[in-house]
Order: sequence, then structure tokens, then C-alpha cells
Amino acid sequence: MKRICVAVLVVLVLGGCAVASAPEEVRAPLPDSAYAGLSARQETAKAQQPPTDGPPVQGPGKVEEAPLEPAELRIQRAGVITLAVKHELKFALELLKHAGKFDALVMAFSNTEVTWRMPSARINALLEWLAGQDPKLVEIDAFDFSALDRTAEFYSLEGRIEAARSAYNRTLELLKAAPNSHELGQLEARLEQLQKKLDGFETTLRDIKLNAGRVELKLRIK
Repeated sequence: MKRICVAVLVVLVLGGCAVASAPEEVRAPLPDSAYAGLSARQETAKAQQPPTDGPPVQGPGKVEEAPLEPAELRIQRAGVITLAVKHELKFALELLKHAGKFDALVMAFSNTEVTWRMPSARINALLEWLAGQDPKLVEIDAFDFSALDRTAEFYSLEGRIEAARSAYNRTLELLKAAPNSHELGQLEARLEQLQKKLDGFETTLRDIKLNAGRVELKLRIK
């Protein structure tokens, strides 16, 4: 009986040692999706999500146009209005008297022609005023207007002035460090040329600003 118990005990001890010495990969449970990472459903959801490292996608918004520039301020006009008048001298004096009503500056006048310099925006008001005169005394016989758009000239002048001013400043710095009288004379001549160029550009720019948006109008009386 004692031998049987010892044999049973030996079997149990050997079986426990076998289990204890089994490799780790055999004893460890198979990886389950709940522990080994994201589940299959979570992986699918992640794959469907858009990447977050780029800029957010925005829906179509309201498109707004940039404000228009006052191009009218860069257009200068010239015009002639011929009037059939019963009393020429009297109406010529009326034109002198009413010039301020249309923000006009009288440039020249006689009993047969009065020249105004006025804002272009006041032309329609002037035509309406002339058309409202007594047709037995004053009547518009004809009118003719032309326009000159100086927009391109305006913008090109800005760039030319900037370039000429930069060249002038560079030459002035070289002049201060001129090593001899010969180079000094050359730089002075160069400065004079650049100054004349700058003066010409700036004079033209002032002319555009002075005349654009205005009309040189001759009111001819016959």
C-alpha cells in the first residue's frame, strides 16, 4: 500500500514539473482582440476618419468682390457745348455768374465763348440746366465730349518714380565716398540727370491728379 501511494505522489510531482517547465508561448493564452490592441470595429472606424494633420476642410462660403478703385479720378475729359442764344453777351455773363453752381473755375471768357474747368460728375447737371432754359432764348445746338484714361500712365509713373529715387539715393551715397575729383564730377552729373528725371515724373503725376476727374469745357455761344 505504501508503494502505491509513493508511486501516485511521484506521478503528481512529475506532472507538476512538466507544466512548470512548459514554454511561455505555450502557457500564455492566445491574443484576444480586447487585449491585443484595437478591435476590428475600432480599426475600421479609425480608417474611415479623415486625417487630422492637414488644414480643416471648409465648406463653400460667400464670395465677395474687391471694392472697385475710383477709376473716374484718373480719367480726364474735354468737351464743347454749342449754344444757340438770342442775347449772346447777356448769356455769357450768366455763364460767368453760374459757374460756382457747378463747381466750375472760369478759365477764359468772351461774349462768344466761355471756358470752364469743372468736375466731370457735374456735366449731367449742367446739361439739364441748359436744357431747362427758355428755348426761345437759349437752346443746345450740339455737344461733343472726349475722354482720356490715364490709369496705366498713373501706375507706371509710381514705379518709375520709386526706381529713380532709389538710383538717386545710391548715387548720392557714392558721391560722399568719391575717391577723386574725376569720379566726383561724373557722379554729380549723374545726380543732375536723375533729378531732372524725377522732376519730370512728379510733374506728370501732379498733372494727372490735377486734371483727372475733371473736364475742360468750352461753351460756345452763337
